[in-house]
Amino acid sequence: MARKANFGTTIEQGQHERLRAVSARTKVPMAEIVRAGIERELRRHEEVGARVECRTCARTKAPRGRDVAAACHDSYCTPGCPGYGLDPRSGDLWPGESRAEFGF
Repeated sequence: MARKANFGTTIEQGQHERLRAVSARTKVPMAEIVRAGIERELRRHEEVGARVECRTCARTKAPRGRDVAAACHDSYCTPGCPGYGLDPRSGDLWPGESRAEFGF
């Protein structure tokens, strides 16, 4: 059974019990814990991919887990490059792409 939080979100029964336990342990009101979680998720959706340059080939690193089109393959550093897995590491978003656009 779902419960309605006081600011419009739905919390499943199992989540509600875990939140109640955390609230009791930390002495933080449950609504504040839920609000902080929602704000964290909103910030995560606003996250935008950054350009990361490979120190080995000097090209922009392709995002982890994302395919590079064959036409663009020579423009991006890909997992075949020895420097791809080294720091600085690329994220999972293309430069300028937001989590909301990607669908997370």
